[in-house]
Amino acid sequence: MKTTPILLACSLFAGLNYAHAVSIEFTSAEGYTDDSPLNNNADWGGHSNFTVDNSGNGTVILDGASGFKKVFYKSSNLSVTSSQYSLEANFRFNRIAQATLSSNKIVLGIEFGEKPATNASRIAINLQRRNYNASKYRLTFSDNSGNSNTTGNSSNIDEGELGFGADDATSDLLSLRLELNRGDDASKWTATGYLFNLESATPNMPILTFNSGDFDTISEFFNDPLIGFINSSNTELDSQTSNRIIENFSILSASPTAPQSIEFSAAENFSAGDLSSQFDSYYNGWYEHNSTSGTFVVNPSNSGFLTISNTNFRDATYAQPLPTTNPASEEGTYGDGHELVVDFVYARTAANNASILGSDDTVFRVGLTTTSSSKPDTNNSLRIGFSQKSAQPDSFLLKSSLFGESPRSALFSGASLGLSSDIPNDVSDTLRLTLSARYISGSDWEVSASLINLNDTDTIIAQIASQTITTDQSFSLGPQYLTLNSFDIGTLGDSVEIQNIAFNRPAMPAIPAEPVNPDSLSFNTSDGYSDDELGGQTDSNNNTWSSNTSGFTIDSVSGTLLISGASNYGDAIYSYPITGTDGLSYAVDFSFVRPDATRSVDNNVRFFRTELCNSSEAGSATAVSVTIEQSRGTDNFRMFFFENSGESSFGGMTFDGAAIGIDDNTINDSSDSLQVAVSFNYISNDNWRATAQLTNLTTGYLVAYIDDVFTTESDWTAADKFFGLNAASVTDLGGSVLISDIPTFATPANTPLELAPISGTYAINKANDIVSYSISGPANFIVPVTSTTSLAQEIFNDKERIAVPFTILDATPALPTTDTNGGVSFTVPAVEDKRFFRVAQ
Repeated sequence: MKTTPILLACSLFAGLNYAHAVSIEFTSAEGYTDDSPLNNNADWGGHSNFTVDNSGNGTVILDGASGFKKVFYKSSNLSVTSSQYSLEANFRFNRIAQATLSSNKIVLGIEFGEKPATNASRIAINLQRRNYNASKYRLTFSDNSGNSNTTGNSSNIDEGELGFGADDATSDLLSLRLELNRGDDASKWTATGYLFNLESATPNMPILTFNSGDFDTISEFFNDPLIGFINSSNTELDSQTSNRIIENFSILSASPTAPQSIEFSAAENFSAGDLSSQFDSYYNGWYEHNSTSGTFVVNPSNSGFLTISNTNFRDATYAQPLPTTNPASEEGTYGDGHELVVDFVYARTAANNASILGSDDTVFRVGLTTTSSSKPDTNNSLRIGFSQKSAQPDSFLLKSSLFGESPRSALFSGASLGLSSDIPNDVSDTLRLTLSARYISGSDWEVSASLINLNDTDTIIAQIASQTITTDQSFSLGPQYLTLNSFDIGTLGDSVEIQNIAFNRPAMPAIPAEPVNPDSLSFNTSDGYSDDELGGQTDSNNNTWSSNTSGFTIDSVSGTLLISGASNYGDAIYSYPITGTDGLSYAVDFSFVRPDATRSVDNNVRFFRTELCNSSEAGSATAVSVTIEQSRGTDNFRMFFFENSGESSFGGMTFDGAAIGIDDNTINDSSDSLQVAVSFNYISNDNWRATAQLTNLTTGYLVAYIDDVFTTESDWTAADKFFGLNAASVTDLGGSVLISDIPTFATPANTPLELAPISGTYAINKANDIVSYSISGPANFIVPVTSTTSLAQEIFNDKERIAVPFTILDATPALPTTDTNGGVSFTVPAVEDKRFFRVAQ
C-alpha cells in the first residue's frame, strides 16, 4: 500500500464510531485493472472518462478534453442512521502559468448524491481557478438538492500555497474534503469544505475552508444512503490545467459515541474500600503510589463516589490509557488530546480557611501523566490543583503544574462554591473541574482549565486561560493516563468526594468563518447587523468592524448608519483585508446635518472622512482619506485627500454649499443626498493614484472631482489595508452624518475614476450679464470661472476650483467664442452627460 497521507481518519470525525469507512488507492491488489475506465470496476459507475493507472502506486487519470463527467462509488453504503459523512480526494495537477481564463473555472469537484446516477442531485465542493487572476484559487460550494439552491465561496489563496512556483508547474499533493452533517430533518444540513496541502509543513491544517450554514435537501437525501462522486468539471483547456491525477479516494459515515466515564459504582464492578485493590468492569486497575490506606476510598452505593482524604502527597493512576488517539503517533493529528471532567463535592473542615499555615494549600490535583506504573512528577505531567489561598480568608484559586509552567486563576470566594465563611465542617455545591489538553504539533499542547458550580452552569467560577505548553517527547508520543493527587488534603483535614470522571476529546477551537469579499455593504438585519453600536459587529460576510469610539449607530430596519456624538476623528474600520497593492474602489451614499455652530468657529470643520488604513485596529492606523470640510467663516466647502501620519493634504477642490443643498441662511441645515466615490490604484515604486468624485444624488450633478498621486512608505504599500469611516470633527459640534448605503466595494480596485468629456454651448451668469461661451476641453477637469478673472486665465487652473451648476442651452444657436473680458475661443465636441458639467459664478 502507498504511504500517501490520508487525512480522513484523522479528520474532525476522529474518535467517532464509524458506521462505514473506505479508503481506495486504485491498486491491482484492490481489484483495479490498469489502463481501463474506472467504471469498469464493479464498485464504480458513471462516465468512462476516468482511467486507472496502477503501473506504479495506483492512480486515476482524468480525461482533460471532457467536461463535467462524473463517476460514483456504488459501494458507498453510507448509513442513513449516521449523523456525519465525509468525502475526500487526494490529487495533483499541472497548471499553465499566467493563463487567461474566460471565467472562473473548476479544477476538480467531489460530491454527495442521493442515488447512483450521473444526474443525481448534488452537494459539492470544488477547487476553482479565478479568471481575474489565474494565480488565485478558492473553494466553491453548491447544493441543488433542496427547495432552494445554496452556493458560496471561500476566500482566495495564491497558487504558491498549492505548491506551484516560477519553475514548478506541478502542484503538491492536495486533499479536497467535504464534510456533511445531518440535522434533525431534511432542512437542517450543514457542510464544511477543506483544502489541505499534504506536502506542506502543516499538512493537517487546511489552507482553505468554507462553511455552508444550514441548507435543505430533498427527502431522498435524508432517507436514502448517500453516494460519493468525483466530478471532472471544466475541461483542462478551459481551466488551463493538465495531468489531473487522483491518488486516493476516501469515504465514511460516522456517529458520535457517548463519553466514557467512571462513577465508582457497583454497576462498574467497584466495591467498598481502598481504590488500589479495585478492578473495574473493563478489567482496568488503579495504581496507588506511596499509598496509605484510607487516602483513596471507594463508596459504590447509589451512583458511587471516590473520597480523597487523610494523607498528603499520594497519587492514584488509572492503568488504562485514556481513550483518544495518541496525538504524536502515526494516527495523531492536530486537535487530538484529552478533556478530563471531574465532578466533585468539597468538604471544608475549618471555617474561613483558618487551617492554612504559611503558603497556599492545594486540596487535591487532577491531571495527565505519561505512565501509570510510577509516581507522576513535574517533568512528566499536566496537573491542575484546587487550592486554598493563604493570608486571604475564604479565598480559593486554581493552580497548575504544567511541565514546569505554573499559571494560576484569579481568586474566587467560598460563597461561589456554596460555602459559608463562618461555618466549620461545611460542604460545597457539586463542582466541575475541567482540564483540557489539546495537541498542537511537535511537543506543544494547548492547555486550559475551568471550574463551575453545577448549580449555576452558565457561570465560570475560575479559569486558567489557554496556555501553549511544551511537553517532553514521551508525553507527546503517548499514551497518557489519568492521575489523582491528594496533595495537602491531610494537613487541612478536608476531603473531596469525586462523583464522576468523564474522558472527552477536547473541543476543537472554532475555525473562524472565512471572510468574504463583498461587492457592496449595507446595514440591514439581513446583512447580519443589529440596532447597536457598529464597533464589534460582524456582518453576513464574516467581516467585523472595530471602533475606538461610540457614536457609530446602526438602524438595521432602515439599513442606515448614523455618525453622531462620536469622538473627534473616531474610526470604524472594516476587517476585510485588501491585499498589498490590490487597491480599493468604493462609493458611500450619505447626507449630513451642518450644525449652526460651524458657521462661527475659527477653524475649518471636517464633516466626514472615508479611509484606506494599514491596520484593522481603530485608532492606530496610518490612513489616506478623502475628507469633506467647510471652509472657516464661509459657506464654501472643499473635498481633498489627507494622509494622517504627516498631517498633509493634497488634491483639493472647493465648491459652494448650494451645490450640495446647504443653504447659508438655514440653521442646522441638512445636505442633499450625496455620494462620494473613491478609487485607490497602485502605480509602482510606492506611488499610488487617488481619484474621488462627489455627486449630488438629489440633483444628479457632479459636484467635485479630485485626482492626484501620492507616495507611501514601502511597508504601507506591502501591508494589508482596510476600509474605514471617520467621524472627523463635526459631531463634536452637534452635527451628524447618515450613511444610507455603500453600493460599491471592489478589491482589486476598479480603474481610476475619470470625468466624462465636456462639450456643448453654455450660458454663464457672470455679474448679472449673460455671457456665452462655446466650451470644449480636455474634459478631465471641471471648467472654472470667477467674477474677476477671464475664462482664458482660469480654465487651466485645476488645483483649487469653484464649481456651481449652470444651464445647458440645447436650442441656442452657436454663440460667440470670446468673452467680454477678451477671453479665448474653444473647439466644441458633442455634448454628452450634463451631470459632469460645472462652471463657477
